[in-house]
Amino acid sequence: MTPMLITIITGVLTTLVGAGVLALFRRLTRFETAQREANALNAKSIRSIQRAELMRMFERVVEDGKPVTIEELEHVESCYRAYHASGGNGTGTMLYERILDNAYVVTKPGKGGEK
Repeated sequence: MTPMLITIITGVLTTLVGAGVLALFRRLTRFETAQREANALNAKSIRSIQRAELMRMFERVVEDGKPVTIEELEHVESCYRAYHASGGNGTGTMLYERILDNAYVVTKPGKGGEK
């Protein structure tokens, strides 16, 4: 092979490899962006579900004055932690604290299907 042909082949291969690496980098960057957006959407969904659960328990415990079991209080704590960890604001903290302040704890669920 002549030196000129080797130089041409080397140049073509370098260009192809460079283009392949660039294409792979762009694909990975798009994937990372999509993952970041999906993670943000998941966190927002979790926060929304946990906030709704905190509000439900707030209505039950604070507004309606119904008793709760230890397991239900543990559930409230778990909801609050998930809400807070996913970027929840002070509203969730206020609901959680008011639930704890007003909780009347019983060892057994209430009658009539009520917990």
